[in-house]
Amino acid sequence: MELNQTYIVQFDARGEYSRQVQINIGQPVYPYGSYFGGERTVEISCEWNTFVIEFTNILETSNTARFEIAAGLYQGDLFFDNIIIQKLENIKQ
Repeated sequence: MELNQTYIVQFDARGEYSRQVQINIGQPVYPYGSYFGGERTVEISCEWNTFVIEFTNILETSNTARFEIAAGLYQGDLFFDNIIIQKLENIKQ
């Protein structure tokens, strides 16, 4: 993650039940900051959908990150696939 660089995080998701989940790209060590500047909420349905989140890294440059999913206390299974984090400039138009 490079400071002030714009990225895309893309993933496919579905749930056993429709619900909201919070997505974040964060530091894997203390102070556990968010490269997003905070979580993003997405609406997961029972059908597969592709989600695309664009963000600009606001933290110092680092070669490590973690993809976080906060699902809360909901019941039922969640399914994620095809998770990609990529610099915007590297995406083919």
